[in-house]
Amino acid sequence: MGGKRVPPRAPEVDFAEDPERLIRKVGRMMEPEQYLRALEETGMGAYLRSAIQPRGSTWQLQGPVGEFNEFNGRVAGIRITPAAGYTVYAGGSSGGLWKLTYDSYTSTGELVWESIGDRLPNPAVRAFDIDPADEDHILVGTGDRSRYGGSGLYETEDGGLTWEQVSLPISGNPYYFYKLAYQPGSGGRVLAASDRCLFLSTDNGATWSVVLSYACYDFVWDPSNPQRAYALSERLDDGIYRSLDGGQSWVELAQPPVPGPEPWERAHIAICRDDPGTVAMVGAKDKNINGVYITRNADTADPGAVSWTEITAGGPQAIDVSQSSHALALAIKPDDPDWIFLGSKALAESTDGGATWSIEGSGALDHTHSDQTQLAFFPQWDDVIWMCNDGGIYWDDLACSGPNCGAVTFIGNEDTGLALSQIDYADADRDVIGIGLQDNGTLLQEGVGSSWWQIRAGDGVDLAIVDPEAGDIWYGHGYESGDNPWHIYREDAGSDTDTGNPHPGKWGLRMFYDMWSEIMFSFAIYDVISIPEDLSSPWTTVLTSPTGDRINQVWGSDVNWVGLDYRTLFLSYYVQGADETRDFSICDNYGVGSWVVETLTDLAPAGGYVMNVAPSYRWGRECWVALASPAGSAKVLRIRPDYSVEDLTANLASLNAVNAIAVTPFNSDILYAGTDFGVFRTTNGGQSWEPFQDGLPIVQVTDMEWVPNDSQGWSHRLVASTYGRGVFSHTITAPPILYVMKDATGSEDGSFEHPYQTLTAAINAAPTGAILALLADTFAEPQTIDKDLRLETWAGTTLVR
Repeated sequence: MGGKRVPPRAPEVDFAEDPERLIRKVGRMMEPEQYLRALEETGMGAYLRSAIQPRGSTWQLQGPVGEFNEFNGRVAGIRITPAAGYTVYAGGSSGGLWKLTYDSYTSTGELVWESIGDRLPNPAVRAFDIDPADEDHILVGTGDRSRYGGSGLYETEDGGLTWEQVSLPISGNPYYFYKLAYQPGSGGRVLAASDRCLFLSTDNGATWSVVLSYACYDFVWDPSNPQRAYALSERLDDGIYRSLDGGQSWVELAQPPVPGPEPWERAHIAICRDDPGTVAMVGAKDKNINGVYITRNADTADPGAVSWTEITAGGPQAIDVSQSSHALALAIKPDDPDWIFLGSKALAESTDGGATWSIEGSGALDHTHSDQTQLAFFPQWDDVIWMCNDGGIYWDDLACSGPNCGAVTFIGNEDTGLALSQIDYADADRDVIGIGLQDNGTLLQEGVGSSWWQIRAGDGVDLAIVDPEAGDIWYGHGYESGDNPWHIYREDAGSDTDTGNPHPGKWGLRMFYDMWSEIMFSFAIYDVISIPEDLSSPWTTVLTSPTGDRINQVWGSDVNWVGLDYRTLFLSYYVQGADETRDFSICDNYGVGSWVVETLTDLAPAGGYVMNVAPSYRWGRECWVALASPAGSAKVLRIRPDYSVEDLTANLASLNAVNAIAVTPFNSDILYAGTDFGVFRTTNGGQSWEPFQDGLPIVQVTDMEWVPNDSQGWSHRLVASTYGRGVFSHTITAPPILYVMKDATGSEDGSFEHPYQTLTAAINAAPTGAILALLADTFAEPQTIDKDLRLETWAGTTLVR
């Protein structure tokens, strides 16, 4: 293993999440055929087939890279080969395929992970294997059930530089692959389990046949007899099957006494290498384990004579199994048929064949992270168990005893480690980036290229960078044991205060900070609520749902008439009884308690969802709306100040969703759309879109921020947060922007937060080609402008005389 280091003890945090949220998230993803069609119709397929650009040539990874508090992101699959000392391959649930060699570790002393899946057309990698005869030949079945939809089977013959889709002998493509593995000692025989069937290839993946015609949850080759294999398949009712001819034909074994018809929605199977008659299986239904079983005579000649013993008691009952719809794993120690490992939300082990169980931290297994996706042993080490979960990859030496033992993270450092963070929400301002991560809390990066630090563990949601210079951040916080779910905290230079907000009534929440009035807005079921930034008074209701429906999200505009106590909020609502948010309200506030509301009914089409809103830099009511909707429906809308709606979807219509929109300040012809493929750009106001992707892997982009240069330079930043690969930034060349506001006070640098107070000061400071953004007012300052400047107005009409 290259020497074992002892990591800091991973914090024993009880993470939880809403499985229904995950189901809804996956439900909005594209089915495989729509996904493949959208690749071509958006131009992303042609981009992937074009000349390969150097990684990071334009988009630059900002992290988080490597471990933070021992975590990074969800790893769904692992393989280890003997190449280059040994080579470890990791499959990200939504973060592609990664590779690490022992030789690189010994030469650098660090874990050097390399992404080899940037151009893989789908980033969900759980089922994959490496050709034993050719390390550059890799097969990947995409999809991670209940977490990220796949789009079929892919193949690379050049180590991941290029990928081709593999044709399969069924109509359409599987949405999930559960496992793919070469036969031990194979001359090219491969099995692939999917939600459609079990596939077999006898020619190294060139052609495939269907050998079990129903969903196959898992299979295992017998290491002692490569012609023998076992599979868990749906068929007419769930069952366990055995093949004695290398996977070509299958017979059903006598079944364990699992209760009920169709008892599994997910299942796993494991075999003991040194005692091949010992096979164990676990099944889960309705998010919970419904049975763990073991047989000692799986290899008996008579398939009907296989006998099973239930070993559920004490294992699942002792660990939280409520996440089993997406977190389930099983393994048997290769040289000990009585040592069994079970993973769901937590880990359990039995050293006596399932008679008794111990929980992680109380036996040989140390605590790592919640939500286990795979437990594995590899031929190099019988005593080393590898654990994949929502925090990354870990290994534990079961033979080790004493103070220097324990689980070891295999994620790497902040320069060469894995980058798999699944980000749901983000904000960026000046050189500060904040992100809310699925399962791994809220993180901040304060300074471009600086280290990330974790404010809080658990599920991170929305956050607002209130004052990047003073370190004033507000963030929402999700599930964690002993804590208040979905509370909003004020983090001021390292001091956290629970603001005591009411529950939002849903998973996640959004906030909007009105910097001019120094008020934070959010929502609580049917109410828009607010609180002063200094917490001088508690949260209060400022607006009750204008439609009478539950509020889903709230956004706001920074373009306010300062001094008139004017602000604009944007609201989306749940459609009762459906996973839709179709209606959209624009709410103008002209003083305390006085609201003018315009509701755009059915802004999103049937089956649609308002994903995100990008407010205008010019007008308070103007905004761009990103939608999820059925194929062919609108994905990008512009709402003008008079409430008229313009469809800017163009060639993005075949997508499932545009997740985020970024607008170039004072140039609405140049927009950026974050999608499940990556980023698209339009330079003609939405008439057409093209991939804006060089240096960015294929990954779901969940949030984007256009961050202006506050030093009056031409280099701005577009920050994109992803669900599976962390944060990327792209340098955007555009005119410098200097803001002018007569009634402003304090320091002046021309930024939005510190505008110039006179037109004279702005003109003197502005470089040639800059934009002067004047707040709606009258500027009676005689001027002679002797350089090329562009005058723009915001929040109304400006008069210069």
